[in-house]
Amino acid sequence: MNENPLVSVIMSVYNEKTEEISYVINSILNQTYANIEFIIMYDNPNNLELFHELTEMVQDDERCRLLKNKENLGPAKSLNRGLKSAKGKYIARMDADDYSFPERIYKQVEYMEKILILIF
Repeated sequence: MNENPLVSVIMSVYNEKTEEISYVINSILNQTYANIEFIIMYDNPNNLELFHELTEMVQDDERCRLLKNKENLGPAKSLNRGLKSAKGKYIARMDADDYSFPERIYKQVEYMEKILILIF
């Protein structure tokens, strides 16, 4: 891979447990492929405690953006809102109860870049 295109990872969070969401977030932030932006859509405006915990988890990492919906939109609309703010060449979707192996993004970008070379 000659270049390192930006990958936007988008995840919607509603009412997950702090320990679980911390594990999920760290699985993205600890990727071997570092050129990512991690857009976390907070879709539960009534639970400010979890929102503040999420803020503390990601505030020191410039790759993270935590966006709070004014009202509960549901997963699809929330993710679409995150998609509108994405800047990456590629979009990766993450669920709030998933785990990503460390080379997930690297392998996906490597594959997509090979496909682009074959097409053009």
